[in-house]
Amino acid sequence: RGGGASPGIDAFDAAPERPLPSSDVRSALLAAFAALHAAGGVAAQEPEAGAPPPAVAEPALLPEKGSARDTAERIVGPTEGAPTLSLAGAVRLALEQNFGLLDSVDALSASLWQEKAAVGQFYPTVTPVFQRSDDQTLFGVDFAQKLPWTGGSVSATGRYLTEPTANAPFPKTSDLRLVLTQPLLRGVGPNAAFFDLRNARRARQGQERSLVLAKQRLAVEVAAAFYGVVAQRQLLEVARQSLERTEGLRKSSEARLEVGLASKLDVFRAELQAAQASDALVRSQSALATALERFRGLLALPPDEPVEPEAAALPTTADDLEP
Repeated sequence: RGGGASPGIDAFDAAPERPLPSSDVRSALLAAFAALHAAGGVAAQEPEAGAPPPAVAEPALLPEKGSARDTAERIVGPTEGAPTLSLAGAVRLALEQNFGLLDSVDALSASLWQEKAAVGQFYPTVTPVFQRSDDQTLFGVDFAQKLPWTGGSVSATGRYLTEPTANAPFPKTSDLRLVLTQPLLRGVGPNAAFFDLRNARRARQGQERSLVLAKQRLAVEVAAAFYGVVAQRQLLEVARQSLERTEGLRKSSEARLEVGLASKLDVFRAELQAAQASDALVRSQSALATALERFRGLLALPPDEPVEPEAAALPTTADDLEP
């Protein structure tokens, strides 16, 4: 072929001058795009100079503990339609008709009468006397008094007798006597004379103090019974809510058991919790009934009287206890 270049050799020599394959170009472009994306992300994270920092949303303030709204949610009212009493009204009613307090008032009245009787020993006593029969008529008067300082006593008697049928020169007679009694050893002096009076006065003073203490004790007991009913109402509401939650858990466990997401043990555990919550609800109802009966008993109300304490919030701090 005369030394001419063959077509195969020309093609082999021109091969290094061909452009890169498309796969290599694609790899290079992907690497360049990845570098640009990384640089843009870093620049986006860095704030621009002089730009204000982004505003951070502040969390909403929670209601303070013991606020008016929170307190209103905790208050549980009395039975619907039942007459209610405030704490001041309950204390006032108890001071008027409590049985124990009335016994103290009667004891004070008795001690006052005993003191008056002891003082009356030193007052003169005058007793008229009159007797009449077929053969005589008698008029008379008796006088007696206890001496205050010596311990003695003085008595006087006077009689006027008329006997019209008697065979006597003087059918009318009179008698007058005066007797003074004074102990010389035992019972002489003011200590013995005023012994009963002093004891009566001390008994009266003791009953007065007992009455004041009984009133204070009754006021404390009424306040304790009042807030005891309020506390039992709230405990009953807590027990009722607990029963609702446990019933919801039991139903949820049964539903999950039907679709295979819970075991039978989970259902038994939920049923046990529901039974315990139901028992706690019954005990809370019984405790509330007992607290109401004690409150009505302190007020001397009949058992069928539906009076209840009014709705009130339990004090949570020492400042709430101050008037």
